[in-house]
Amino acid sequence: MSSTSSTFPPMPLLPITSQRTIEKCKKLPLRQSDVFVCSYPKSGTTWTQHIILSLILADVRHRSYVSRGNDEDEDEDDDDDDDDVVVDYDHVSSLAPFFEIDSHWEDGDDDGILNANVRYNHDRLGRRVFNTHLRWDMLPKEGDRVGRRRTDDDDVVVVDDRQRATTIDDDDDDGRRRDSTRTMPSRGKFVYVVRHLPDVCASFYHHLSSQVEGRYDRGFVSFARDWMDGNVPFGSPLHHLLSYAGGFSVNRYHPDNCDDDDDRDTTIVSSSSTSSTSSTTHGRNIISTTTGKNIDSGIIPPRQRPLLLLSYERMKSNLRGEVLRIIDFLGLEHIPEEALDDEILPMFDFRYMRENSIMFQPRSVTWLNGFQFLRMGIVGDGTKMMMETTARDDNHSDDCGEGGSSLMTQYRDWVNSEGYHPRISELMRNGLDEETARRFNAAVSCVD
Repeated sequence: MSSTSSTFPPMPLLPITSQRTIEKCKKLPLRQSDVFVCSYPKSGTTWTQHIILSLILADVRHRSYVSRGNDEDEDEDDDDDDDDVVVDYDHVSSLAPFFEIDSHWEDGDDDGILNANVRYNHDRLGRRVFNTHLRWDMLPKEGDRVGRRRTDDDDVVVVDDRQRATTIDDDDDDGRRRDSTRTMPSRGKFVYVVRHLPDVCASFYHHLSSQVEGRYDRGFVSFARDWMDGNVPFGSPLHHLLSYAGGFSVNRYHPDNCDDDDDRDTTIVSSSSTSSTSSTTHGRNIISTTTGKNIDSGIIPPRQRPLLLLSYERMKSNLRGEVLRIIDFLGLEHIPEEALDDEILPMFDFRYMRENSIMFQPRSVTWLNGFQFLRMGIVGDGTKMMMETTARDDNHSDDCGEGGSSLMTQYRDWVNSEGYHPRISELMRNGLDEETARRFNAAVSCVD
């Protein structure tokens, strides 16, 4: 199996999502400032939503501070532009809604228009942010307006963004250019979060067995097998990973992107690492980053690429470092270093989130028995659960000829039978860089 969309089976969906909405999602015209927080369920989506929204809002606040010239005596009523600026949120989904649920789209519109409340909150934020569990091949790639591009003869022609992302050159006999061009978005930012799959499995089981819509009513062994077979909402986690790995093997904007004023060039950066520095504005140290050859590329800096890869485990072990990567990727240029360390990073701690759990408990489904969406988030708890669970069905009779083997043994056999690691190696031959491939492999092998 290759990583192209035609090789993946249809994705099973929750009852809150229709196929019509999936088609609307695919058609949404992208904007330059759009941000999608992408993941297979239970990989750290809500945590990453919270981080990204908090950073965007902090950047807005401190940009306003800089634009006022640090004039504390300025009459706030004179700044009419700030009247509707969101400075906080009561729930993470208010500003970063679940992309693929029916209720977030207008009824009776085949072209796909987000509902009025979603549009209102995005307008207040000043950009659109979504969270999604759709595969990379299911996400929109086309732009939102007619623009200009320069031809080989240096003539400027008017083109429609909705055609650009599907324009394909036919000069490659093996079709690789054709397939890769299809995966290139015209604009927008996509942050993909991965997590060790056994931990995902355990957390997803607790989640689906505790919600009303699409509730899973059997035991963990049955769930693990259905999950490996792709018979749970959002399908096979391996297909999900391979879909995005295919996107990362290209990780460029579409070559016909016609925005003359954007910064998507191929500037070579000589530094060999990503590090944070600071500049001084109005007496404050503002975070900036110097990006060179790292996970994202030694040729094109991360902020000039559409995709950023995060891992849950690295966020747990080096949150500040991963946050700096997000800041750089999104081009947030107004956050003071002291504000990041003293005010912002403490909000990303799981203790803070559990104390403010009302901000993060999903609203798109109904929960049973007071289920708490935010659990412990311990790295390795799903691996331990699989290793300690005998691979029998949930009425304790042996099946599949596995006898008393652990679920972890079946999990490893499944990964091997799917040929996941060889497929990642194939993508490396087609452009996936070594460090990114290592992270995709680590999500499955659970060895960082």
